[in-house]
Amino acid sequence: AEACVATCKIARNETIGHVLTRVSQAIDDGKIVVRSSVHFYEDVGVREDVLRLFHSYEPAWLQLGLQAVFRGGHVFQRGTKEELAAFMMEYLFFDEGIARRFFCNAGGLYRPGFRKALHQHTLKA
Repeated sequence: AEACVATCKIARNETIGHVLTRVSQAIDDGKIVVRSSVHFYEDVGVREDVLRLFHSYEPAWLQLGLQAVFRGGHVFQRGTKEELAAFMMEYLFFDEGIARRFFCNAGGLYRPGFRKALHQHTLKA
């Protein structure tokens, strides 16, 4: 618990905040993008590759990093690789608000702009 509090405090540091603001602006300006051929949400292989990359970290460090990035808003029960992967699937690779905004009733499809908005969400997380 102490490590999480300290990590979140670092993530809220003014200098870090300034850097994150600049990165976020670069994403909004299209200077940092996910290639249009990459689909985190739809492509199981891409998700598995990215999860494998994240799982190269020690689970305890990955958990601290996720808690810092997501401002400590989630409490992990055990911090297992499976739990961390499920969290990333739900909050890093997907966003309910974006899905609702772009949902189209025609066969469960999403309107144009969904992938780009989801990619921006993933980059800003």
